[in-house]
Amino acid sequence: MTTLKDIHGGRILDVACGGGHTAVELCRELKSWDHVTGIDMRHQLKDEFLGRFPKGKATFITGDVRRVVDKNMVFDTILLGFSLHHLPDVHELISDLSHLCPDNGHLIILEMFRDKLTPAQDIQKRIHELAGRLDTLRGEYHAPVLSREEIDACVTRSGKWQIMYTEDESGENLSNDLYKINQTSEKLQQIAASTYKNSIPEAVQKEIDQLMDETRRIGMSSPPFRMVIAGLNRQSTVDSRKVD
Repeated sequence: MTTLKDIHGGRILDVACGGGHTAVELCRELKSWDHVTGIDMRHQLKDEFLGRFPKGKATFITGDVRRVVDKNMVFDTILLGFSLHHLPDVHELISDLSHLCPDNGHLIILEMFRDKLTPAQDIQKRIHELAGRLDTLRGEYHAPVLSREEIDACVTRSGKWQIMYTEDESGENLSNDLYKINQTSEKLQQIAASTYKNSIPEAVQKEIDQLMDETRRIGMSSPPFRMVIAGLNRQSTVDSRKVD
């Protein structure tokens, strides 16, 4: 069994890194790490990402990981932190990323899941999926929340990685904080307004209002998430090198 505390992170690639919050938390849990390279389409997150790490210990690259990563780059650890649902053709991507790792490299995935949710967790999932549908209408890729089985399949279907360890964090942190709930409502309204330039359709506005009414009655909770640690499928690596 391999846990985070057993892993020397070395050179870490954080795919769809956002502002770097997940990578920072990961580095605190690893046995050691040397450097983090974050890749994200949103250049405006560069300063936030770099500011989370000691000077010289991080690099930010703007763009699509499929286009900006040089095939000669080498990373000891690849992180996909809450980003699977933002990545199209994720099975193919995970397979391609294996070529950036040495034989003892690791893939670490953290991803929310939809299995056996409490009412408050289900509220959060529905809010997330509504925002995702609106993102999709604006041309951004946003898949529905995955099940734990589907998360694992993203790894195993690639044929390049072998799952070594999984762990679920399912605890509920119920919040009935009206300020936080109202902030969430305002954010949904802003996303909807940026999606529909003229006016928000009545059906969409009704869905937002009903969902936030439920939230005020039930509360909301951070979603549960699954961690997957995988190592390279060495037989697959050997076979691909034979073909090359």
